[in-house]
Amino acid sequence: AHGAKLADGIELGTRDRGQDMWPKMKEDPARVRKDLIHALSFMYVTHEGSFPNNRPLTLREKLHGMFPRQYPSHWYNRSLEVRNDNRPYTDSPLWLLNSLNMLIRETGDVNILSEIVPTIRLTSPDTPETSSIVGNNLNLPIVKVVEEVLNCFERHAKDSPYGIAQILYG
Repeated sequence: AHGAKLADGIELGTRDRGQDMWPKMKEDPARVRKDLIHALSFMYVTHEGSFPNNRPLTLREKLHGMFPRQYPSHWYNRSLEVRNDNRPYTDSPLWLLNSLNMLIRETGDVNILSEIVPTIRLTSPDTPETSSIVGNNLNLPIVKVVEEVLNCFERHAKDSPYGIAQILYG
């Protein structure tokens, strides 16, 4: 945790928190499970419907399925806007998916994939570096969050002239 006050808690780095879960898998898998469910509730929903195939993606379209660089440790009222570091680092969701994979392999708890989590939206999705986040009205099972993240990376690769994921902000 970096220590800044956000919402009802402190800010947590998405990548850092995902990495912090690894050594705790054997020691306290229940805590890791709870942390993962919370962290996976910060997926951006920035687009509805299908994505275009005949033109480059807009930044807003690229952000769908991404996560903020940092998120609040507690956020009891998701109708309140929260300012934090909302720049999406391309690798942020991968650390969470890796931890999810490790938790399932360690514990056999595939039921975590059925847990329902809320999503978030950017108040200004065309400028995430200055945008706030707010709760979204879409709740998804974690398995669907995983699918959205993987679809996001597939869109990025298809949108790139090199066929690879785009780095975005870091």
